[in-house]
Amino acid sequence: RYSLKLLHRRPERSLFSIWAQAYLVRQKARVPAIVPTEDGQLYVELGKKLWLVCEWIQPLQEAPKDLKGAQTIAYGLGEFHRLSRGYQPPAEAEYSSRLNRWLEYYEKILTKFGWFRRLAKAYDDTPAAPQLLKALDIFEDQAREGITRLQRSPYARLTARGESYWGLAHQDYGWGNAQIGPGGVWVIDLDGVVFDLPIRDLRKLITGCMSDKWDLQWAKGMISAY
Repeated sequence: RYSLKLLHRRPERSLFSIWAQAYLVRQKARVPAIVPTEDGQLYVELGKKLWLVCEWIQPLQEAPKDLKGAQTIAYGLGEFHRLSRGYQPPAEAEYSSRLNRWLEYYEKILTKFGWFRRLAKAYDDTPAAPQLLKALDIFEDQAREGITRLQRSPYARLTARGESYWGLAHQDYGWGNAQIGPGGVWVIDLDGVVFDLPIRDLRKLITGCMSDKWDLQWAKGMISAY
């Protein structure tokens, strides 16, 4: 059995993820192999989008949504990150990296807070305005603290090692896209892979498990498994 996939991103961006998936297969990562076309291509371009056929992995099942299951997919995430190191996209692919953009991200948040503040002052006669201003005072301070802590952290030294050293972040890693199959955890839906520090995926996985309450032992267990 096979799956037919339509990649909705720009063709150049989709090339980045297609070649990343092919690289991971060569690295023996548990990701679906791409079935080449009759002329040996990994994809077909149609309607300004890229289409590809992948092997259908059977059987697949979600890990249990308990600590043991969370540790299982955290371990799979570590495998994925390790095997993605060294990837070099072809010249025709869009170079997709968030590795050096963390500071820019926080600065953009601060800029947006300024927009909200001006909006609240312009409509200060509305019930929402004082509540918005009150929230901005809290979260703006947190964003500024985040920038300060990032600048003081080893972030610059870590990013200087480069994209090839760190490898790929999945960006949507979780129970749906990391499932138990033959040999261990299989990672699917690689459309959004990007160069970044691996903590990006691990942080999202941990916070997704903490939606009801923060459990430090659970978080430590996931980090240990990773």
